[in-house]
Amino acid sequence: MPKFQIITTDGTSYVDGDERHFEALGATERLESCAYDGDFVVLQYSGGVTDSIPESRIAHVIEA
Repeated sequence: MPKFQIITTDGTSYVDGDERHFEALGATERLESCAYDGDFVVLQYSGGVTDSIPESRIAHVIEA
């Protein structure tokens, strides 16, 4: 069971455990956690990869 789900204002969903391919890195990583950093939600993937989403684009954060 996922620990969290983030839904953006454009309908994109990020769910704990989902895999995502990063073309620039040539790697597929698994979403492990999220953190709040000022005006951003930082998604932390396996392999040390991070991605930041501006808080203004976040519609919902669901945490278990």
